[in-house]
Amino acid sequence: MSARYLGGSDVRCGGNALSHLLRAVTAGAFFTYALLCLIAFGACAEASPKRSALRHVQRWMILLDYNAALELEVRQSGAYDLVILDADNHPPLDIFPPETVKIAYVSVGEAESYRGYWEKIKTEAFVLDENENWKENYYVDVRSAEWSAVLLRKVIPEVLQQGFDGIFMDTLDTAGLLEWRDSGKYAGSRTAMVRLVLEIHKMYPELLLISNNGYDILPEIAPVLSGILVEDLFSGIDFENGGYRAVSEADRKERVDILLRLGGGGKIPVFTVDYADIHNRGQIREIREKSKKLGFRPYLAQGSLSAVYEQDDLP
Repeated sequence: MSARYLGGSDVRCGGNALSHLLRAVTAGAFFTYALLCLIAFGACAEASPKRSALRHVQRWMILLDYNAALELEVRQSGAYDLVILDADNHPPLDIFPPETVKIAYVSVGEAESYRGYWEKIKTEAFVLDENENWKENYYVDVRSAEWSAVLLRKVIPEVLQQGFDGIFMDTLDTAGLLEWRDSGKYAGSRTAMVRLVLEIHKMYPELLLISNNGYDILPEIAPVLSGILVEDLFSGIDFENGGYRAVSEADRKERVDILLRLGGGGKIPVFTVDYADIHNRGQIREIREKSKKLGFRPYLAQGSLSAVYEQDDLP
């Protein structure tokens, strides 16, 4: 597997598509689901120590492109409150303290050709075109019961067997993207993605669920989420010119408003991943401070999630 950048919603969907998707969510839906989220999250927090622990995470990391040479670095980097790791390719889980919340990466909106399930599904009708931005990643029709079964009956049980506490749900955005591109052919995809997330929670109620982006469906899945992760809130990769780019205030405000409505005041912990030059400590410090000021838990990475990025020297 190549070095992995998750790809924020603005990268996967394009700015215009994201704006259309966000505007489709009504204010009424926000308040309704935010209320449900308060009820659901509060009840679950009492029942699950790990779920409660997420609300107090300070030091965390995300490492998705792991190789054995990194094990010593991970061991020496100290204790983390939370680690997000690839489901198949990760350090031994027993090197982390028992209290560390361990979350496995799972792509719910795209199939990956390097996963164990690929040979059995690669010719199925629900497997669509390859993602033009990410080789070996293929869009899937999330309305398919067969795809749901892959996740519910194979992927998630394997995650649990390894000792993970939950899953990090990536590619939530792709269902809305497909429906936006062709509303006739993919009608109902966004609703199907919501239904899939709710079904995961129904089948595995103790499984911690952390979303990645998915702004257009966040109000509807918030009641079952243990955490929300978003990318590129302040800085992201500049694919056209190379290096990194600052996120505009207008784009950020729209997203922050959503996050504060759903996760503000500690209702649901919000984790941010921004991509920047990790050696520019002044910029890294500034981004971290801005994220923390909003009540979020920041992490900075340099272009890929294939290394351990130390930030202990920063506030």
